[in-house]
Amino acid sequence: MAISVLLAVISGFVYWIMRPADPHQLFNQARVLMQTGDWDKQMRARNGPIKDFLRHYADRQDEEAAQMAAWAEQTDLILRERQLRTRMKMGFEPDDEAEKRAFAAVRREIGDAGDQRGNRGVARRQLVVETDLRVDLPEIVFPQLEDAAQSKT
Repeated sequence: MAISVLLAVISGFVYWIMRPADPHQLFNQARVLMQTGDWDKQMRARNGPIKDFLRHYADRQDEEAAQMAAWAEQTDLILRERQLRTRMKMGFEPDDEAEKRAFAAVRREIGDAGDQRGNRGVARRQLVVETDLRVDLPEIVFPQLEDAAQSKT
């Protein structure tokens, strides 16, 4: 009898420790980190509370879930853009067709800016990115995501 009670207590304790965090608590943790504007803190939010929220509460259809998904998409996009710029600065060649389109889009963006400094920077394999809000980099880089989003609606 005592062993059964002891096993029940241990099982309850293990469940209590292993249970997922409250979704509102995860949201609040992520909000604090995302509102800082600090990239490192935003990545900590993406790899911590946002990741946990999306893993445990992906089926939720409320404002918190929509905001968490938006933050995840935002940080993932910024991370991909940073990785692309780094690959270009280091002189890597594109690995596949999607990456070729991304490289070309960034090069067009630099050329469209009309800044000779930017063109010389690419020639020396030092990328200078000029922001042009007319260019939708994710759409150019990841057209399959756009197609998938349209097929869901």
